[in-house]
Amino acid sequence: NRRFNWPINMCRCLLSTIMLTGPKKVNDMPNGWSQYGSNCYKLNTDTRKSWLGARHDCVRDGADLVSIASPEEEHFLSTYTKGKSKWIGLKHNPTDGGYHWSDATPVSHTNWGHGEPNNHEGREDCVEMVSNTNGTSSWWNDLNCDAHQDWICMISKGKKPIVELSGGKNRIKI
Repeated sequence: NRRFNWPINMCRCLLSTIMLTGPKKVNDMPNGWSQYGSNCYKLNTDTRKSWLGARHDCVRDGADLVSIASPEEEHFLSTYTKGKSKWIGLKHNPTDGGYHWSDATPVSHTNWGHGEPNNHEGREDCVEMVSNTNGTSSWWNDLNCDAHQDWICMISKGKKPIVELSGGKNRIKI
C-alpha cells in the first residue's frame, strides 16, 4: 500500500519495534507503577530533583506529584518507599499562608513531624514525606523547594501514564 508512501515492510518494522520495546504491563500499569485503591504511584529514585523539577517530570508523564488523602494511603506509600525522603505534592502558598496540593485536591490529611512545618529561615515552602527504614511510620517536613529529592508521582487508575517507547532514533509517546 503506497497511500502514505510508506513501504509495507517499514510499517511492519515499526509495529514490531513498538511491540518488542513496549512496557510489560502488570495490573494494567506499566512497570514501575504500583496500585493502591483507585490510584497508581511511581517512586522516582534515579535522579534527585527540586520540587518543581519533580513535578514537571510527573506532569510530562500525564501524572502529578502525589496528594495523600488518608492515613491508610500514607501507610501504603511509607511501606512502598521504605527509608526514603521524597517530594509529595503539598506546597505552602505564601499569599494565603496555607498548604495546597499541586493537583488542587482539597487537603484532608496531614502528618507533620514534631515541630513542623517550621519554615526554617523563611525558605521552606515545599513538603517531603520521610519514612523510616522498615516503612512502618512516616512524617512530613517542610523543606527548601530547591533541595534535590526523590519523588512520588500519582495518577488515577483509569488514566494511563504517557509511556515513551524508543527504538533507534525514534521516540513514540503513547
